[in-house]
Amino acid sequence: MILVAYRHGLRASEVCDLQRQQIDLSEGRLHVHRVKNGIPSVHPIRGDEMRALRKLRRDYPREAYVHKNARLTPRGRERIDCRSRAGRRRRPSRKP
Repeated sequence: MILVAYRHGLRASEVCDLQRQQIDLSEGRLHVHRVKNGIPSVHPIRGDEMRALRKLRRDYPREAYVHKNARLTPRGRERIDCRSRAGRRRRPSRKP
């Protein structure tokens, strides 16, 4: 999901709200519902993204939301934000 979010410029809340019906694997398209008065758009999905999304669909065939937590409930935006902030703190500084 990180790959999809990065390539398509998705906000944390957009990733959390991403549902299976927004992903058209036969056409290779992702229908993005933007937040904060953004314009909804359709993005092409690359091959590696399609493979990952197909695997998720095979592993969790009955789930409506794409991004789940361990309890198989939609993950909250706050948790994704916390993880991204924690990742930034762990990186070593590049100052000489």
